[in-house]
Amino acid sequence: MEISKIKSNIKTSILSIALMFSISTNAQMRTEYHFFNELLNYDVLDFKHMNFSLLNKHNDSRHFKHALGVGTGASTGYGLSYRYFPAKFGVQGNLGLYSDNDYTFANIGATFLYSLHTTSYSNFYVYQANSYNHQRYMTFDEPLFELIPNRTNIGFGLGIELLAADHFSINYMFGYEIQGKFETVKPGLQFALFYKFN
Repeated sequence: MEISKIKSNIKTSILSIALMFSISTNAQMRTEYHFFNELLNYDVLDFKHMNFSLLNKHNDSRHFKHALGVGTGASTGYGLSYRYFPAKFGVQGNLGLYSDNDYTFANIGATFLYSLHTTSYSNFYVYQANSYNHQRYMTFDEPLFELIPNRTNIGFGLGIELLAADHFSINYMFGYEIQGKFETVKPGLQFALFYKFN
């Protein structure tokens, strides 16, 4: 299949799934949709510099076990990310920390992966994700600091990893998120960029 057709098919699939977010009145969902839309507009999935036929064993996605990068998603977690995917089963951890005088945010995530199909430049998989959020912000009333209730998120769905260039990969994950004790169940998008190595 031509590279341009692969690129077009991937973009169409991502936007079709993401489109439902733009319809929602939930501001976070609309933000996630526009985020993904902007990524595509800026040609993050531009494969014109790639030549899949020249990917050799050294740059074969199936031969990379470790990955370091950044990720974002309510169920996988936000921030720095490490992934270990040696064969069929894999695991991913996310850690995000931020604090200033007015706001504190801490997030930790653990995701379990199972590969369904791999090629030299892609990996199609299912995932089950878990994350825990802690937030605190300053108010002008007593008490000066207000604690936002800690929240857990659980997610599951399908993901695809694309080896973009050399050791770098792009990950899109689509599925459902469950917040708290089933207070909210909604579609969810997760995104990650990784540097892969053995």
